Amino acid sequence: MVKSRFFLANMVGAAILLRSLAAVCAKMAAIHSTGKGLQHIVFNFWTGAELATLVLQAVLWSHVLNRFPLNKVYPATSLVFGVNLAAAAVIFQETVRTNHIIGIAIVIIGIVIVNTPDKVATVSPR
Repeated sequence: MVKSRFFLANMVGAAILLRSLAAVCAKMAAIHSTGKGLQHIVFNFWTGAELATLVLQAVLWSHVLNRFPLNKVYPATSLVFGVNLAAAAVIFQETVRTNHIIGIAIVIIGIVIVNTPDKVATVSPR
C-alpha cells in the first residue's frame, strides 16, 4: 500500500509538472511570436514544445487513471495552479499577490479534505 501511494504521488506529481511546463511553453511561444503573425505561432519552437509536453502529460495521466480511481487523483491536478503561479513569479517575474497565495492555500486545503478517508462506511456498486 505504501509503495502504491508513493507511485501515485510520483505519477500525479509528474503529470502536474508536465502540465505546468506546457503552460510555460505556451507563454514563451506567445512572447516569441508577438506581432509576427499566425505562422510564427504555429511554427514556433515553443508551440511544438508545448504540444509535445501535453502529449506526454496525457499519456502519463492515462497511465495514472488506469491504476487509480479518478475521484482520488483528479483533485490533485488543482495543484497545477500553484505550480503555475510559482513559475509565473520565478520565470516571468510576474507579481504574486496575497490573494493568489490565499487562493492556492484554499485549493490545497480542499485537496486534503477530498483525499481524507471517510469515517463512515460506504457502499460500492457491484
